[in-house]
Amino acid sequence: MWDYDKKVWIPSPEALQFDPDLSGSWREHLQERHGLGPASVSTEDYPLVGEWLVDDIRAHNFQVEHTPQGPLPIECAHTSVWWPANMLEPGKIEPNKTIRRRLRSGLAGDMSWVHGEISAQPPDA
Repeated sequence: MWDYDKKVWIPSPEALQFDPDLSGSWREHLQERHGLGPASVSTEDYPLVGEWLVDDIRAHNFQVEHTPQGPLPIECAHTSVWWPANMLEPGKIEPNKTIRRRLRSGLAGDMSWVHGEISAQPPDA
């Protein structure tokens, strides 16, 4: 979706799926330990690769953890983003719909694309 203020494409908030976490790969880990760049996590089905700074994610009170899931580079660099604990009602694993939308919108606005091409023209082009 087009961010009119920043004049850049950002993911739609609904695209940021938590199941129960938002999974990602730790860029520095991929680069420094495995010699891989952002293209290493793109696929035919997911040709775009976005990036957040951990400090930006934490500024929204999300918890970020390195959660390796196996020996392959992508598994080894796995990172989880968890809903902010202070936004969860007792016994719930995710915030209510309104809070989820607000948090996802904040994350979407902080993301930058680091690999892949968006072929669509901006609405005001």
